[in-house]
Amino acid sequence: MNQGEIHVLGRDLSADNVVLFCCDIQERFRGVIYKFDELIQVVQCILEAAINIGNIPVIVTEQYPNGLGSTIREVNEIIERLPLELYNKHEKTMFSMVTEDTQRSLEKYPTRKNVILFGIEAHVCVQQTALDLLSCGYSVFIVVDGCSSRNQTDRMVSYHRLQHAGAVLTTYESVILQLIRDKNHSSFKYIRDLIAVHRPETGLANQFIV
Repeated sequence: MNQGEIHVLGRDLSADNVVLFCCDIQERFRGVIYKFDELIQVVQCILEAAINIGNIPVIVTEQYPNGLGSTIREVNEIIERLPLELYNKHEKTMFSMVTEDTQRSLEKYPTRKNVILFGIEAHVCVQQTALDLLSCGYSVFIVVDGCSSRNQTDRMVSYHRLQHAGAVLTTYESVILQLIRDKNHSSFKYIRDLIAVHRPETGLANQFIV
């Protein structure tokens, strides 16, 4: 896929052609990752919006849960409300989310070629996932205020690399509103209130290299 094709897919982002990738938001990262609590608020907003819009698949991974723990309760309680046909959770030891299990999940949604990606850590699992997805022909949207690392230098350099590789850097509010596109959408009032009430000021969106 060339750069022009990536941008075309980016303009066509909609609830009908997207999959959410929730990367390794696990208990052992609590208190270690920069702005962890604020990041979780962003992730909750994305997931709540997806559920309200409806029919958006979510793929969740856990990196070596025996050592790093399970997906945190605040996120798990939301994703467990998804219909079974839209909910996919996989354990992994690879850093990338693009494992054999995940690829089998993606095969259930063959017309969805856009991925909204968020999670931990930006410079390891998120970065390797994005690069693998790009090489597989997906258009990848990195939610910059929905990703973090322990070290912010690692995080910022990762965004620089991913942007040059063809990923789209965006924010959670921008990408949610692009999924509905119109104030007359049935989910607009819910999402407007969700953003107004729970809008976290993470500071993460203005700390990357462009």
